[in-house]
Amino acid sequence: SQRRVHGGELVHVRFILPSAEARSITVNGGAVMPAWFDVLGFSPEDRQDSTGIAASSSAVVDLIEAEMAKGIRADRIVVGGFSQGGALALYTGLMRPGQPGVAALVSLSGFLPDHRTILAHRQGSPLDIPILLCHGSNDPLVRPDFARMTEEILRNHLKCESVELKLYHAGHEVHPQELQDVLAFLKKVLP
Repeated sequence: SQRRVHGGELVHVRFILPSAEARSITVNGGAVMPAWFDVLGFSPEDRQDSTGIAASSSAVVDLIEAEMAKGIRADRIVVGGFSQGGALALYTGLMRPGQPGVAALVSLSGFLPDHRTILAHRQGSPLDIPILLCHGSNDPLVRPDFARMTEEILRNHLKCESVELKLYHAGHEVHPQELQDVLAFLKKVLP
């Protein structure tokens, strides 16, 4: 039940948890696994799967618009995810200027994908959206410097004043304190 999932504190919140489809991942030797987009390298400077990122973002936008069609205002919707899901949440939320803005973005062990496209798309327009970035300080997959780079781009290039980066003594996983911090953030942005 919904009360059991989050201790009854967010009974007014509905969670929609989509799953990525299986696809071939280049950095894993072409192995097929659930993923929102292909990973071509582990450096922010590596070429990125812009087509796959945009296609998956479009699927998330469809979910947002379906909720809005049911009468849910965009400013009552938070988009978030873990790892690639967190990256996709950031990309989707940042690529919607001119559209009704969502309430907030949450990225757990994620990163800012295709950041050059986002910067060009936003063209210096200030970003007024709360963003919570949570990351394991020992993450061997999505290194903590990716989280710091994401925070730096959001703050300094996209002029987002409401971005918060929290680091946890953890790897590529969700730390129990992280869940408490996400709960507190959701209670703040969705009172």
